[in-house]
Order: sequence, then structure tokens, then C-alpha cells
Amino acid sequence: MSQLALMLLYIVALGGAWWFFGRKNRERTKKLQEQMNALKAGDHVVTIGGLHGVVHYIDTVDQTVEIDCDGVYLTFERRAIHHVVPTAGENNVPVVDGE
Repeated sequence: MSQLALMLLYIVALGGAWWFFGRKNRERTKKLQEQMNALKAGDHVVTIGGLHGVVHYIDTVDQTVEIDCDGVYLTFERRAIHHVVPTAGENNVPVVDGE
């Protein structure tokens, strides 16, 4: 009987870990999806390659984004946006000068 109890304990522990880590991943995915749905022209973004720029145009049909990087306009897949850079006053995050 003790072997059965030990096996059940392992199953419950593995199931709990699987649920916990899956939940964190779902929350992160949901937050990223909300960020992408709220993306608009004028937002400062960082791509998955580390390129910083400002969204110039969003094509919802082709799911592409045109980004202005100091006068150079580049087109990326919408999913290539890693995150939106918060601006001053948004979520009380200070904007730091690049000295």
C-alpha cells in the first residue's frame, strides 16, 4: 500500500508542477497577445532581433508592421515584435536618457 501512496504522491506532484508552469505560460502568452492587439502607429517597439523603432503602419491583412528606425522604414511580420516600450507616465515607468 505504501508503494501505491508514493506513486500517487509523485503523480500529484508532477500534475501540480505541470499545471503551475502551464498557467504561467498561458498568462505570458495572453499578455503578449493583448499587447499585440493594442499595437498602434506611434508606439515604440523592440523586435525579436533587438531593433528599436517606432511603428509607422500596421497591415492587418498581411499581419505586417512597418517600423521607422531613424528614417529607415523596415517591414516585419507582426509576430516579430518582442515588446512595446512603455512611455513616460505609462505604468509609472521612468524613461531613462541614453547618456
